[in-house]
Amino acid sequence: MTDTAINPSAAATDPAEIRYALDWVRLLQSDLSRSEFLRSVLPDLLGTVDAAAGGLVSQRLGTWEAEAWIGTQPTLPEALIGEAIDQGAVRNDNGWCVAPCSVRPTGGDATLPQPTAAALVVQFPSSPRPDPTQSRGRTAAIRQAAQLLAEALHAVDIGERYVRRIEQLSAVLSAAAEWQRLDDDDALLRKIADTATELLRCERASIFLWDRRRKKLIGRPALGIEGDPLEVDDDAGVVGEVLRTAEPKIWNGDSDDQRRVNRSVDRSLDFQTRSLVAVPMGGRREEVIGVFEAINHVEDRFDAFDAAILADLALHAAVAIESQRKRRTLTESRDRLVNDAASATQLVRNHSAIESVRHRAAKVAATDLSVLVLG
Repeated sequence: MTDTAINPSAAATDPAEIRYALDWVRLLQSDLSRSEFLRSVLPDLLGTVDAAAGGLVSQRLGTWEAEAWIGTQPTLPEALIGEAIDQGAVRNDNGWCVAPCSVRPTGGDATLPQPTAAALVVQFPSSPRPDPTQSRGRTAAIRQAAQLLAEALHAVDIGERYVRRIEQLSAVLSAAAEWQRLDDDDALLRKIADTATELLRCERASIFLWDRRRKKLIGRPALGIEGDPLEVDDDAGVVGEVLRTAEPKIWNGDSDDQRRVNRSVDRSLDFQTRSLVAVPMGGRREEVIGVFEAINHVEDRFDAFDAAILADLALHAAVAIESQRKRRTLTESRDRLVNDAASATQLVRNHSAIESVRHRAAKVAATDLSVLVLG
C-alpha cells in the first residue's frame, strides 16, 4: 500500500495485543479500504478487552458520529468523548471508556490526509462491583489499541489517497488529450468544466478568463450559466484573492469567513455556494490568464488534495485554451492571405471557359484541397 507502517512492539506489551497488532499489519498489506479494515479489526479488538460494544467515532460538522460500530449502539457519551479528545487521555465513566485515536499531523505534503478528531469508544457490561485492577488493565489495553488503530488507519488513508491521486492524474491526461481535438470555444470550456465536476465530486466548475483592460473576470455560458456570460470584478471574492496572489484558495462555509464569498453572484444565479476551491490559470509566459473554480463538494468541504487536482486541470486547460486561440489566429491569418491574394489576382474576360473554372474553384475553395488550373 504505502511505506507507512505500524510497529506492534512499540505500543503493545500483552501477547493478545501483539497478536492483533501483527494481524493488522497483514491486513494493511491487503489494500483494504478504511471501512473494510475497521470491520475486520474491531471484533477482535473488542473481544480482547471483553467489551459489550464499541467502535470508532469521529467528528463531523460539530457532532460525534460512529464511523464503525460493533454491537448495539446506544446514545454516545459525547461529553466524555470531548473530554478525552481535549485532554488527549483515556477517560472512563459509567461503563464507558474513551481513548483518543489520532496521529501527529502529516508534515510536508499538504495533499496527504490530515488527522481528524476521532476516538475509540468502548462500552463494558454493567457490573455491580467493578474490579479496579481489571479496570486499569482494560484502560491500558484500550490506550494501546487506540494508538495502534490510529497509526493503521492513517496508513490506510494515505494508501487510498495515493491510489485516488494516480487515478485522477490518469483521468486528467486523458481529458487533456481530448480537449486538444476541440475547436469550438463553448465545447472546450464545457468539456473542461464537466471534467472538473466529475473528478472533484462537486456541483459546478467555472472558468473565469481575465479581461485585464476592463478589470473583469468573465465566465462563459458553457460553465453552467444560461444566457449572457457572467462578469465579476477581478478583485471580488475568493477568485479575486486567487488572481491577486496567484495561489490556490479554499473556502468551506462551516468554518471560514462568509465575507470571502461574492454572494452577489449567488443572488444573480439563484444559487447557494457552500464550499469552493479556486486556482490560478497560467499562460505560456507564466502570467495569470484566469481562475479555475470548483463549487460545492458533495461533502461540502474541499481540501488541499482537491486544490492539487484542480491545479493539474488548470494547467492543461490553459494549454488547451491558448492552443485553440493560436489555431484560430492561424486560420484567420490564412483566410485573410488567401482572400488578399484572390482579390489582387483577378481572372479576366467573360469567356465561358473562364466561368467554368470559377464555378469549379468555388466548390473546393472551402476545403484544404490543392487545385491546379491549366489552360
